[in-house]
Amino acid sequence: MAKSGKVKALVSKAESAIAKRNYDLAILSYSQALAAEPDNVDVRLALRATQTRNAKENGKKGFKAFIATLKANIHKALKKNDQAILDCEEGLSADPDNIKLLIMLADLAFAAGYLDTAIWQRQSIADSIDPEDITNLYELCEYYREASRAQEAIGCLNRIKAIDSGEDVDGLIREISASLSSQIFERAAKEGSRAILANSEEAEKLELDSGKLRSDEQRRTAIKYRLEHDLVDRPDDYAIWVNIGDIASQMDDFNVGYKEALEYYKKAQELSPANSAIRDKLGDLEMRKTRMQLEALMQKAKSGDETSAAKFKALKEKDLEFQLIEYERRVKEQPMKADFHNRLGQIYLQYKRFDEAIAELQQAAKDPRYKISALTNIGRAMLENKNYKMAISQFERARAGVEIFEKYREPMYWEAVAHQSIGDPESLQRALALFTTLYEVDIKFKDVKDRVEKLQQEVA
Repeated sequence: MAKSGKVKALVSKAESAIAKRNYDLAILSYSQALAAEPDNVDVRLALRATQTRNAKENGKKGFKAFIATLKANIHKALKKNDQAILDCEEGLSADPDNIKLLIMLADLAFAAGYLDTAIWQRQSIADSIDPEDITNLYELCEYYREASRAQEAIGCLNRIKAIDSGEDVDGLIREISASLSSQIFERAAKEGSRAILANSEEAEKLELDSGKLRSDEQRRTAIKYRLEHDLVDRPDDYAIWVNIGDIASQMDDFNVGYKEALEYYKKAQELSPANSAIRDKLGDLEMRKTRMQLEALMQKAKSGDETSAAKFKALKEKDLEFQLIEYERRVKEQPMKADFHNRLGQIYLQYKRFDEAIAELQQAAKDPRYKISALTNIGRAMLENKNYKMAISQFERARAGVEIFEKYREPMYWEAVAHQSIGDPESLQRALALFTTLYEVDIKFKDVKDRVEKLQQEVA
């Protein structure tokens, strides 16, 4: 967005203040610039980065954020949306990760007609703060529809479906695709046969967007369209480059897809260097590449190739080191993501950093999706530290109320191991009972058969 002379001067003043680490002056200058141009996303992005940097260096101020929220709600009730938006930014200067303020700002911007700002704020939440917030993605979809950006709207719906396959979004995807296809051909009919031919390509592309791409040929078509059409209008839209990278990363020919996806993601990163979601995608791409290399080496090692076996072991260690650094970064940048805490806890467990593992897994256990595995791994860490009774408590919590064998067998197994480790007659009896339950349902699960036979002799 082109800046006026006044806004340019204020931005320049803010940048000079940042260089001197005078964040208060920088935030004030950016806020004054936004008062003049409320829908200037570039200025708002610079302000958010400054707010975040200030909070990291000087700490958050929760009470100030609370007061700003009250002011924003009052101005919102009075339908003074512009002032309420400034209140939100005042609150975010005190607490830049305040999700309630971020959502309120997006809604206020949308109500005030600042569509670019509304989209940017919702997209930032989806990319960096809470990528699995389905409610936010539905709202973002509506914003994109309002902006006549059907492809991005469909992208939101596909993300929702990937998060929760039970969400019924297929009808809405078809509706958006059909309505836009109708508009395309209605416009093309007025412009003549050549336009109809050109717009038929756009309709085909919409058809590709409406469902999953099933072949590399379809992926090539979708990538080509985005490069030759979408980026012509918005060459600096990092979200488009991310989308192209996502398509390339799914190529059946992964060696080709990897190189292309890496190129597209890095272009997106150049355009949005503070975007942690892009760094996540780059990390996922590297980990997927390593997984494929490990699978190939494992197959060779199984055939007796000792060289491949040695390479497999070395690469496995290198991969774990990479994941440790990667997930420590992710947890630091996105502390609300339970899956990141869960994975980091598992990695710490492998490194025998038990206290750190427990701390991360306790965060993960708050999310119902990871509760069983996180509590089980907390128990395993306590078991390694010989805190047997505490470990048993975690295993009992992990399987409490769980009726599906495949879900409760892991914590039940480790609970039995903990009882067996205590070693007194009562504990051995309890261990035998648990192992026997597992044995009766799945004789091949871990080493339950051997443990039952050994315990029967010990108890007898």
